[in-house]
Amino acid sequence: PAFVQINHSGSAIYGKELLDVEGFQPLAPSALPHPALPHVRPRAMTEGEVAALPETYAAAAGRAVRAGYRGVQIHACHGFLLGQFLSPLTNVRTDRYGGDIQGRARLLFEIFEAVRSVVDADLPVSVRLGAADTFPGEKPQGLTIGESCRVAGELAALGVDDPLHGLRELDLQAAGKVELVIVLHHVRHAALAGLAVDADDR
Repeated sequence: PAFVQINHSGSAIYGKELLDVEGFQPLAPSALPHPALPHVRPRAMTEGEVAALPETYAAAAGRAVRAGYRGVQIHACHGFLLGQFLSPLTNVRTDRYGGDIQGRARLLFEIFEAVRSVVDADLPVSVRLGAADTFPGEKPQGLTIGESCRVAGELAALGVDDPLHGLRELDLQAAGKVELVIVLHHVRHAALAGLAVDADDR
């Protein structure tokens, strides 16, 4: 069966043709250049625009399911919009969608709940989550593994699904190069809590 991945680029706009369109300006959590695209100058989304995104994602998920897709994955890594919200390098908001990791992850949680509410219970909804903004051994900056583990724990509590094995699990990717999978069995919350503690010690 085929799954659909739902994504929003935010300020990660690579197409010159689009950037050259008169009046076009990418949207982002904050009016900060994308770390990989310093020439792109986004506009910070208003709180109302952010709050409207869960309904937009849910509508996209509903269309995908009606079209025959058998599951939905929410893309929240690789420097696209939801990853931009999670990272303090690109999210310096002072409203409820910024600040600590709970605030920076609020949009992701709201989107997951909105998508889950419109997708049949027998169809999985998963999340692809960025693990960290730096590699092991580098000076930590931006999103940390400890923060990502906290986000993963909250998503597990909300009921995130594994699209491949019929288990509950979450894919974590660090900078698109390192992938680890946390398998969430009946003891998934305790396992995640332990991993988060370990990550804080690194």
